[in-house]
Amino acid sequence: MTHVLLPSGEYIYLLLYIDDMLTASNSRSAIDRLKKQLSFEFDMKDLGEANKVLDMKIKRDGDIRLTQKGY
Repeated sequence: MTHVLLPSGEYIYLLLYIDDMLTASNSRSAIDRLKKQLSFEFDMKDLGEANKVLDMKIKRDGDIRLTQKGY
């Protein structure tokens, strides 16, 4: 995981596992700019909001939580 703090006070978390990537930020426009930059270098598919990562369910209820109730 990489955390980047931009001069504007925006931050981006980039989580990469093999060929899957998740991004999180305090700015939607920062994510959009990152995706645009990366798409110039790599073939990418935007699958929208993630519901699951590494067999962990992602729950959004004001906070973001990871659960592994299946285990």
